[in-house]
This record gives sequence, C-alpha cells and structure tokens, in this order.
Amino acid sequence: MLARLIVAVLLCASCGAPGGIPDGPTPPGVAEQALARGIREVQAGRTDLGVLSLRRALELAPAEAASLRAEAHRWIGHAFVREGDPDGALSELSQALDEEPDDPWTFYACGTAWRALGEDESALACFTRALELDPRHVKALQWRAELWLERGRPAAAVDDLSAALLVLDAADEEALAAWGGRRAELLETTLRLRAEAYAAAGDEGRAELDRERRRALLEPRG
Repeated sequence: MLARLIVAVLLCASCGAPGGIPDGPTPPGVAEQALARGIREVQAGRTDLGVLSLRRALELAPAEAASLRAEAHRWIGHAFVREGDPDGALSELSQALDEEPDDPWTFYACGTAWRALGEDESALACFTRALELDPRHVKALQWRAELWLERGRPAAAVDDLSAALLVLDAADEEALAAWGGRRAELLETTLRLRAEAYAAAGDEGRAELDRERRRALLEPRG
C-alpha cells in the first residue's frame, strides 16, 4: 500500500494533474510546509501520508537546502522502520548522511535499522558513532546498552545506562521533546535495563534499587 501511494503521487506530479508540482519557481516556504506536514503525519502513525508529503518536500527543496533534504530522508527512513522495511530505511538514511554526514540522529536511526536486520556489528558501530557525535544521545545509549547485555558485557551496559540517567536527570523539556520521548518513559526504560545489567553483573543490591525506583515511576499517583 505504501509503495503504491508513493508511485501514484509521483505520477500525478509529473502529469500536471491537480495536486501535482506547479510549473515555475517554487513559492518560498512550500518545501518547509510539506516537510512539517510529513513529520506530523509520521508522528501520528499515518506513515503512508507522511511519506507522500516528505517526498514532495524533497522535490520542492532548492538545491542549497541540504538540511531540509536530510531531514526529509531521515523521516522517510523512520517511516520505513515503522513499516517493517529496514532495507528501505537504510537507503533513505544513507541519502540523509550524504547531505549531513555528521548528524548523530541519523547514525542512531541507522543503528535501529541494522538491528532490525540482525546486523548487530553494524548497529553497534552506528550507535557508537552517534555517541561520538553527541554523548548525550539517550536513545543511542539505551540501544547500545541492550547490545552490550546481549553480548555478555553488563559492566559496559551499566556505564551507558548510568550516563543516560545523568543526562535525563539534567535534561529540560525542550531536549526531551527533541529526543522524541517523555521523561518518565525514558527513565523507566533506562532503569529497567540497568537493573537487568546490574543483575547480570551479580550486583543484586543495586539492581533492586533500580527496580524500586522504576516501580515508583509506574505507580499511579492519586
């Protein structure tokens, strides 16, 4: 369904039908509007409509708008991951890196796609590169910690998850929004993983402290 919708909109754009790309100069801000609309649709779970808008943003973007094109490719990649197409996601994310080669979010997203493909070495390399570019990238810390746990390296997982907790404790709401999460959810995931890592390392005392803190987060407040 997603592929058919993309083909349909591209054909429509090329034949000059209503809703296609107009001839002549693109009015200022149209590409940005299409990008924003596409991101909203993907965030709302309407990935097919989101990808259509993001493709339109790419077609309308001026040659010098590398940042806009990179963002569109990143969100199309995110949509493809949601749709269970990690290969397609990696193709889009590679194009995003062509536009912005040092973007930590793109490397993180590549890591999630490689993880879905079972290519854990590539995933680990991507999460590590994301953290080299941005040591405060909480989700890259969480995902890399899961890989450390699976590889029998709980101490490395504890290090990453402790770093994530320090970042979360200091983060403001704007930073949390940029990471695409809410404080309680990010804290809950990090504490759950660190409890597992402590337990795997044989430190049941610290594991239980994290479990208690996590339970307090999950308890309904009256």
